Amino acid sequence: MGIYDDPFGSILIGSWLASILAGLVLNQAYRYFAMYPTDPITRKAIVVCSMLLCGAALIADYANVYLPTVTFWGNTERVQKQYWPVPMYVTMNTCVGVIVNSYLIHRFYTLSKNIVICVVLSAFVILGFAGSILVAITIQMFSAFSARDKAEISALIWLISTATADISIAVALIWKLRTLKTGFKGTQSLINRLIIQTVQTGSTTSVVSIVTLVSYIIKNDSNVPTACCYLIGPLYLLTLFYNLNLRQHNLSLSGSGRSTSDGNGINDGMRMDGIHIHRVTVEAADPTRSVPQAGYNNSSIKDAETGSYGGAKVTDF
Repeated sequence: MGIYDDPFGSILIGSWLASILAGLVLNQAYRYFAMYPTDPITRKAIVVCSMLLCGAALIADYANVYLPTVTFWGNTERVQKQYWPVPMYVTMNTCVGVIVNSYLIHRFYTLSKNIVICVVLSAFVILGFAGSILVAITIQMFSAFSARDKAEISALIWLISTATADISIAVALIWKLRTLKTGFKGTQSLINRLIIQTVQTGSTTSVVSIVTLVSYIIKNDSNVPTACCYLIGPLYLLTLFYNLNLRQHNLSLSGSGRSTSDGNGINDGMRMDGIHIHRVTVEAADPTRSVPQAGYNNSSIKDAETGSYGGAKVTDF
C-alpha cells in the first residue's frame, strides 16, 4: 500500500492541513466582524468574497481526495485521471491570492504613491492569475495524469509569478516603511513593528509558493505540489486577517484607540489604510513669540494631541 503515499497520501494530508487553516480563518473572521463593525462596506465585501472563494476551494480539495480514494477506488483507469476539483481549487485559491495581493498593493500605493512599482507588482499578480487559468483549462481539456506535461509551461508561469509577486510586495512594503523617518521614538517603534509584521505575513505565502514551485520542478508528476496548492488560499486569507485584525493590537500599544481629523474631515496626519501617524506642532517656550527660533532646544517640541514633549502620537493602525 506504500505505493499510494504520493498519489493519495499527500493530498489527504494536504486537505487536513487546509482544514486546520480554515478553522483559523473562521476564528479570525469572527474577530474581524466583532471588532470592526463600522469598517467600510468595500472592505467587508473583500473579506466575504475571499472567504467564499476559499470555502469553494476547500470543497474542491475534499472532492479531489474523495474521488480516487472512495468513488473510483479499485478502478485503475479512472483513478489515473484528473476531474473537476483540480481546476476548481486552482482557480479559487488563485483568486483569493489576487484579492489579497491587490489589497496589499493598494496599501503600498497609499503610502508611497509610487505608480511605477505598483504597476510592476500588479503585472506579476495578473501574470500569475493568467497562468493559473491556463493550467485549469489545460487540465480540463487533458484530464489524464500522463498528459500533465501539457500544462508545464503555464504551471511554471503561474508558480514563478505568484512567488515573485508575494516576495516583491513584501519587499516593497518593507522598503517603504524603512524610509519613514519620523524623528520620534514612539512613532519609529510602531513603524518597526509594522516591518516585522510585514516580514511575517509576506514570508508565509512566499515560502509555500516557493516550496510548491520547487517540488513541481523536481517532480512534476507528483501530488506533493497539489497538496501545497491546497494551503495557498487559506494562507492568503490569514494574511489578510492578520493585517486587518492587528490594528486593534497596535492601537493598544500606541496608547490610544482614537484618531483625529480637522473640521473638514481630513485626518491630521499620514494614513496608509490602517496606519495613521499624526503630525505634531512646534511651539516656542516663549508665549509672546509665534515662530520658534532656529536652533531651539528639542524639548520644546510638543505633541498637539497629548501635550507631551519629544513624542508623537500614532493611532488607528
